[in-house]
Order: sequence, then structure tokens, then C-alpha cells
Amino acid sequence: VPALSTSGERFQFLAGLTSTNNSASISHGIMFLYDEGGVSAGSAASPNWQVFTASSSSRTFTTTGVAVTAGQWYKLQAIVNAAGTSVDFYIDGTLVRTETATIPSIAIGYTNQIFKSVGTTARTVLVDYIYLKQKYTTSK
Repeated sequence: VPALSTSGERFQFLAGLTSTNNSASISHGIMFLYDEGGVSAGSAASPNWQVFTASSSSRTFTTTGVAVTAGQWYKLQAIVNAAGTSVDFYIDGTLVRTETATIPSIAIGYTNQIFKSVGTTARTVLVDYIYLKQKYTTSK
């Protein structure tokens, strides 16, 4: 995140798995969220990373203790257990939340989304590396 969101140039950034690629209102997803202004329905206005899960438009948000710093690279990792009943969220290798509520059970895919809600200056978020892995728990 080269430049942080402010009251005059507000945006939110979502990264993770979702069924929605054109809206900040995620119906089904497992996401990391930067939302300094609290624009996403249900999120907190916080300079920290938030994590959330969503299933059938029911969302569970948690604000982490990790502040988003302009120009700093972060390793964001979400691990869904084999049963699909919990998600472990990691930031830079540290577990920040284990979520067991509102885990989606439909097909979802990876996305990075930035939504501008105030101001006219363009904002960017840089993504360096994306790694997806599915580990089968039964032989195929």
C-alpha cells in the first residue's frame, strides 16, 4: 500500500477468496481488509488489517493488532482446514485470528480489489506474489 487511505482520499483494499469481484459487499469470502474509513458494511474504521469471513451475506469481522504501514510489504496467508470449518489468518507468519463462523461453502476464487469512495487521486496497491495450494485429504 504505497499511500494510506485518509478522510480526503478514502479507499479500501480486499485480498483473498470471494464469489464477488465487483463489490465491496462480499457475500461469500475469506478476506484480508484494509478499511481505514469503515466503508465496508460491518467493518471497523481502523488503520489495522482486518480479517473476515462471509457466507450468504452474513459476515464476521475481526480487527487485528497489525497496523497497515505505507510502503511496507506484508505476507497475508489464510489457511482453511480440510473440513472447511475454520480459517487461520496469518500476517507475516504470525497467527492473528482463527475464525469458525460464517465460513463459505460455495465456489470462491482469488481476488485483489481496491475501491475508492472519497477523493479523486488514484490509489494503488502492489501485489508481488500469489500462491494458491489445495491439498487433497483423500486419495484421488
